[in-house]
Amino acid sequence: MASEPSSTANTESTVPMPEGWTDDYKGMGGNDEWGNVNGTGAHTAVGLGLGKPTPLLGRKLEYGGGLYFFSADAKPGQLYMWEAETGDVLRVTSPATIDDIKKLISDKKMKDIKREEVEGNTLEERQAHLARFFSAQGLSSRRQG
Repeated sequence: MASEPSSTANTESTVPMPEGWTDDYKGMGGNDEWGNVNGTGAHTAVGLGLGKPTPLLGRKLEYGGGLYFFSADAKPGQLYMWEAETGDVLRVTSPATIDDIKKLISDKKMKDIKREEVEGNTLEERQAHLARFFSAQGLSSRRQG
């Protein structure tokens, strides 16, 4: 298993953290969620053809949890929102930065975050993305949970 980063995911931000949110890697599930190919966050992103995800912002469990913003290495410059409970992943179309997302959350304007569906979300497309990723990694495409 990869070593876990010991600090926050977004160390260059000057925007205050919204109440109830975190950018702490371990606080967003750490390697169990994001660094391990079988982690739900990693598996979801790879299944959509987004590549390896990097969590940037997550709602704390005591505030409802299960909502994350992340970037992914196969789609540089894009931000995504993942609703863990439903499994929905949406591409954020506006704003373009995690700092601007934090500002909207702080101002209680999450509805102003513009999103769209991610292409490649059929079961067949997800399975094909996973098979290609696992093959490239020299791993079995069977998810082990």
